[in-house]
Parts: sequence; structure tokens; C-alpha cells
Amino acid sequence: MKSEKGIIGVGAIIGGIVILGLAAAVAGYVAYKNSGVDVKVGSEGVQVKTDGVDVKTGANGVDVNAGGVNVKTGENGVSVNTGVNAQSSGFVQDNPSAPVVNTVLIFDASGSMAAQAEGGSRINVAKTAVSNYVKNLGENVNLSVVAYGHKGDSTLAQKTVSCNGIEEVYYLSPVKRAIVEEKVNLLNPNGWTPITASLQRAEEILNKTAADSQKRIVLLSDGEETCGGDPLSYASKLKTEGIIVDVIALSVDSVAAKQLSAISVNGGGSYYSVRGASDLNVVVNNLGVKINTGDVKVDVSANGANVQTGNVNVKTDGSGATVNAGGVKVDTSKGGTPSVKVPGVSIPSF
Repeated sequence: MKSEKGIIGVGAIIGGIVILGLAAAVAGYVAYKNSGVDVKVGSEGVQVKTDGVDVKTGANGVDVNAGGVNVKTGENGVSVNTGVNAQSSGFVQDNPSAPVVNTVLIFDASGSMAAQAEGGSRINVAKTAVSNYVKNLGENVNLSVVAYGHKGDSTLAQKTVSCNGIEEVYYLSPVKRAIVEEKVNLLNPNGWTPITASLQRAEEILNKTAADSQKRIVLLSDGEETCGGDPLSYASKLKTEGIIVDVIALSVDSVAAKQLSAISVNGGGSYYSVRGASDLNVVVNNLGVKINTGDVKVDVSANGANVQTGNVNVKTDGSGATVNAGGVKVDTSKGGTPSVKVPGVSIPSF
């Protein structure tokens, strides 16, 4: 996984408050103060205070207050407070105006999933992660679970049976966690890896949904295609149809990583390479944070966070953060000296 640098964790609260303990050391800062503008730049980060805007950035995250809007990002997650009397815990605030998201999770139960990863066998690590994933999905999400590799075995004699043994074990519908867990826990690692045919099955499922809904595929796999298909080309096809393909690669070698990452690129999605339980739990949980409630947009992945609400825009990744709050701009993402801009004020270079 890319370095997260304390930017995101495994939770998000919309309308609530998350205490991040943002560092604000007094010593070691270079300060500028004039005309109601207070700027401090130092090893702990950047602080900017001006009329109605307060911005803090540091290794522990970002804290922005502007025009009644508060945005915080840090290792505990993402918090957005727009002043509306609404509070929710978990990943997605239940909101009837949130767009419907139809997601197909493709679960690899091929023979190689019996091997060990950090934290247990790959299959058991994946099952636990799926349980965490479905627990945090919002009511606007419909989920389907498609499994492969659980039919037949890994011998040549059983290859056809295994490659054709793709099964929708949980039909596309609102998430019923207990049933999803029950179906996934019954899967045992046995056979081959028909990624292309599984993508096709997911496509068939999603093409039956409303045209204006969001359509995503999450492929969880520990290896490359072994049934003769061309998953790169198929992922490209899916992208042209508006279906995004995210890939979670579990404890893969360089050959499998090359193919799986290319699937995510061609499918217009994200690629996550994880070694074991702790990394995988973070990834699958963060996949749940894609929120668009009109006034508040939050997109959190292993690469960072992007928050847009009102006149506040906060972006973070492993290299730093960019903030635009009411025209006050702070950029710590390019390395070296941070950039600070305040409308109508000439800020000296630090």
C-alpha cells in the first residue's frame, strides 16, 4: 500500500466530531502576522488564521474551519461538520438522496487461497475482511458476491469444471450482513482462477440495474488469470460501459501484481496491494467511504482523502495535503517549503 502518513484510518463520520489531536507546537515555527492574518510554518506543519478561516496541517492530519464548515482528516478517519443538525457513526450517513451504488464483489476461492498470509490463511483473512466491509456499507449500496475457484479442484482433469464454476453466492440486493457472511464462510479454496469470466458475470449482473446508478466491481484475488481469458481487455470494455473495477491483490507475486494492477488501470479503478489481515481490513473498510449527499462529497481510499463541501476543499495523500478554504490556500504536497496564499495579502516565502 502507499504510505498513508497518518492521513486516513478506517472510519468516517458525517456531521459528527472526531478528535485528532493535531500537533501545534509553538517552538520551531517561522511566523508572519499582519492585517488580521496569522501564518506559522514549521516542522509540525502549517497554521493559517485569517478572517473566518482557520487551517492546520501536520503529520497527524488536517483541521479546517471556514464559514461554519469543519473538516478533519487523520489516522482516526474523516470528519465533516457543516453545521447541520445531523450525526452518524460508521462510514456512510444514511441519506435518501444518496445515489444508489450497485457493487459486485468478486471473491477468489482458488486453490492458492489456502496458502498463508500475514494473520492467517489467505482465505480466512479475506473472509474476515469481507465481514468488515459489509458491516460498513450504507443503505444506498446494493451488493452482489460472485465467487470463483470453489468448484472442482486445481488438477487439469477438473480445470473445465473449475473455470466454469462461477457462482453468484449472494444475489444483488441491500446488504444483509449475516447472510453475506454465511455464504462467504462456506467457500473453500479449491480450483482455478477465471478472472475474465467472473468480470463478465459481474457485468451481466450490473447491466440489469438502473442506468443512472453507480456500478462498481471489487475484485479480491491472490493470483492471475489461469482459465485462458483476457482480463485486461475485458476491464477496458467495462470502463467504456461506466463500470469501474477496483482490485485488491492479496499477498501476490510480481507476475500477478502486474496483471492485477493493469486490470484496475484499464477498469478505471484503484489498485490495493496488501500482505495480510491488517492491511486488507484497512483497504476494504476504506472502499466503503464514497459519499455524495449533494452538499458533502467524501472519497476516501488507501491513496488518501478528498473532501468537498461548501467553499472548503481538502485533499490528502501520502505526500501531504492541499487545502482551499474560502480562498485561503495551503499546499504541503510538493515537498520542501509549504505554499500559503491568502486573498489580498502578500505572504512572504518561508
